[in-house]
Amino acid sequence: EDLLIYGTKSWTFPQQDINLTLSYPSAFQSDKQTDYIEEYWITGFNVLLFVDSTESQGYINHGGIMQDSISLTFVCPNVNMLQYQFWLYGVAKSSEKIESSSLLQSDMC
Repeated sequence: EDLLIYGTKSWTFPQQDINLTLSYPSAFQSDKQTDYIEEYWITGFNVLLFVDSTESQGYINHGGIMQDSISLTFVCPNVNMLQYQFWLYGVAKSSEKIESSSLLQSDMC
């Protein structure tokens, strides 16, 4: 299992409703047809989301575990601050050995 992506970002702003979407591959990567980008099966992810509200929700709106893409959306109403950390894990589609037990684990809270 490889770490495919690690990302972090934070913002402060006047109070507003925020929709944050994290996607793999990104729209930029999807549009580029390059031979050197290896394709992966997504095996897991972790997201830490910090907001100054207790009413946020998160969901997978496209793709998912054991697929080659994923899109996660987080809806955060009436916030002034948002920060996230995102880890995405996968195995190369060309991998000869994939252990099914490791592919079924993900933390989604």
